[in-house]
Amino acid sequence: MTENSGNNEDQLVKKQELLKKEIVSKDYDPNKFLQFCLYQKENGDDMNNWTYEELKECVERFIEGEESEKIKREKEKEKSEKNNLENNKEKNNIIISNENQNKTEDESNYTNIEINKNKINDIEKEENFLKKKIHEISCKTLQKSLLNNKDIKVTIKNPKTNEKLLSSSYVTYEVFTEPICWSVRRRYSDFLLLRHLLCKYYPKKLIPPLPEKKVGNKRFQQQFIESRMHFLQLFMNDIVKNEEFKANEALIVFLNFNDHPQFEKKMKELNNYTHPSNFDDIKTLSGKLNILDDDYASDKYLNTIGNFCKSQKNIFNKLNISLKSYCKNISSACQSLEEISKSFEELFELNAGIEIKDAIPKTYNILSYFFKELKEMMSKENEIIHIKIKRFFKLQKLVNNSFLEIVEQRDNLKQKYSVENNKLYSKKEKLYSIKDMNKWEIADIDKLDKPRLLRDKDYAFEHICQKDSLNVDNLYKNLAYANYMIFIEFEKIVNINIKSYVDNTKEITKQIYPYFNNRMALWEKLNTYI
Repeated sequence: MTENSGNNEDQLVKKQELLKKEIVSKDYDPNKFLQFCLYQKENGDDMNNWTYEELKECVERFIEGEESEKIKREKEKEKSEKNNLENNKEKNNIIISNENQNKTEDESNYTNIEINKNKINDIEKEENFLKKKIHEISCKTLQKSLLNNKDIKVTIKNPKTNEKLLSSSYVTYEVFTEPICWSVRRRYSDFLLLRHLLCKYYPKKLIPPLPEKKVGNKRFQQQFIESRMHFLQLFMNDIVKNEEFKANEALIVFLNFNDHPQFEKKMKELNNYTHPSNFDDIKTLSGKLNILDDDYASDKYLNTIGNFCKSQKNIFNKLNISLKSYCKNISSACQSLEEISKSFEELFELNAGIEIKDAIPKTYNILSYFFKELKEMMSKENEIIHIKIKRFFKLQKLVNNSFLEIVEQRDNLKQKYSVENNKLYSKKEKLYSIKDMNKWEIADIDKLDKPRLLRDKDYAFEHICQKDSLNVDNLYKNLAYANYMIFIEFEKIVNINIKSYVDNTKEITKQIYPYFNNRMALWEKLNTYI
């Protein structure tokens, strides 16, 4: 054994004794200490990587941190115990107060009792008003599919261009569903058809958007295909988050039918489906849905939402044009920078071939390098802006347009209800004025109080034109449901947008910040050389 190895063994024993004394005997967690050592030094859990003095300092830092945590925990415990005592004291005070209050109420006079009754009545009136505005009603139950209650993930990948001699070429995408391992290939038009069917089945819900179908050779370019895959992925992500969409047969067929002719045949059959016009035939997974009765306050707010989205659509259109122009201009500027760099490179080669001072060709060489690097940086920045800003706001525009679809459907429904309701009222007025009950279109009229029908207009209006009244009532229920869905869907997209705006801004800053620093460094380098 060498002297050096002996020293190492002595050191190791000394370090072990230190750990036993300071860590183990004082009941500190050894595993936690080893984790702490790993944070202090690479391979810090190996004691051979520490000198005794280093390890001693590490132990002291660990103990200091543990003691600090211990003091913090004790303070929090004291605070918690103090809060519990105060809460218990407060509860006792409330109990005593309630007992005193009960005694006082027993001794109070008739006037005070009447005041309390009036306050209670006011509260009940407010609660009843809110209950009348939004309330739950029963509907038919939608049958669940094998996708419901499953955490499925759909991935869009592996684009493939199918070139045809006698017909138009097209691109297909693999649609892979996990964990059930379904794999199919779909064209962009198939995604559009799926969305069309979902809009048909759920006319009052916000269906995730897709860009319009494009024609021309641009759709076969790599950049365009990547952008399209991005929107397809977002579309499918949103679809499979919704349990009702997952119960829809169209989605099952879309994800699972591998034979394309069979797929097209089935989708065609589903396209012939007519959404129930009768409100009572609407289906949900829960068998329940909420409606918002149409009053002045809610109608005014719904109109405000509609006007907001219409104004936002115009702004998004202008923004899209401006961003498109910006990206195009930067691309043109990058092309100019490339040409400038090449010109300086040619000047460098020309001047280097004759006997002149080194400073001139050197300057040309530096300028050629500078403009080439500047072009690369601006090109990268432009790419980030194109993807992270232009594409992002394109999606916001599409979501806004999708929301406007259900706003316009609600406006049309409101217009139709208003027209039909006015027509019905006029018809009832005319029939009531005639006083001929045989023309009042009342089924089972013999079961009603006929004398009262003639003398009580409100009672008569409840029963005249029963069939038309049912149709108008059905329109009103549809309108009340559409009102509620606009509230819900608008709140949903606002909440989603808040997060997506923050995440996108962080990502832009993270990616583009280094290029700004590099550009400044490039200018400083140019200044140093010249």
